Amino acid sequence: MENTEIQHGQPWEVLGSYASFRDADSKRTEILLEWAGSQTGYSQVKIKRRKEDGMFTLKARRPIVKNKKKKNRKKKNGV
Repeated sequence: MENTEIQHGQPWEVLGSYASFRDADSKRTEILLEWAGSQTGYSQVKIKRRKEDGMFTLKARRPIVKNKKKKNRKKKNGV
């Protein structure tokens, strides 16, 4: 199985804004169920409350897949 560690600092995508937390939470649940088991889906979904207008923003991000390090081959000297 591949190493799928999530790096901190990955940018979040804004998926929508909602007037109530319940609306945002129901959409978050839909997204998590839709992407469950899919390797190309979002791995993290969060809801943020905006101070200025009291709206709730739904954000998501995908995982970064780290590639395995390449083995360094030693150069052979010609004889």
